[in-house]
Amino acid sequence: MPAIVPDWLDPLREQLLPALLQAGLDIDTRTRLNIEAWLHAAQERALLSPDPICARGALRAIVSKSAREQQLFDQVFDAWRKRWDHAAEVLGEVKTLTKPEATPNRASAAPAASRARGPIRALVAGLVVV
Repeated sequence: MPAIVPDWLDPLREQLLPALLQAGLDIDTRTRLNIEAWLHAAQERALLSPDPICARGALRAIVSKSAREQQLFDQVFDAWRKRWDHAAEVLGEVKTLTKPEATPNRASAAPAASRARGPIRALVAGLVVV
């Protein structure tokens, strides 16, 4: 059975992480790699649910180093989650993809898998010094 790919993974990468950075949290390359490694491991072990709240604790631990940062993370995460929930309601209740053939617009699961590895490759490529 293929792993469930929650619909909130891309918005987390594209919206939440930049919002955390704008709020003043230090989201450096190491932090991004740790987040991607955790997301990959959690997805392989089927720990990710359709609700992004399942990732809150781990992300908070990876990103926040002080009580002030934890509070800031909670505020930004809650605001992002409310926006994501609202967008999901507007678009419909389908929040997960369990099989590639379950949605007619996706030809295979390979593009989703390559999208998930894309940020890691970009970060690793940025670490290579020529």
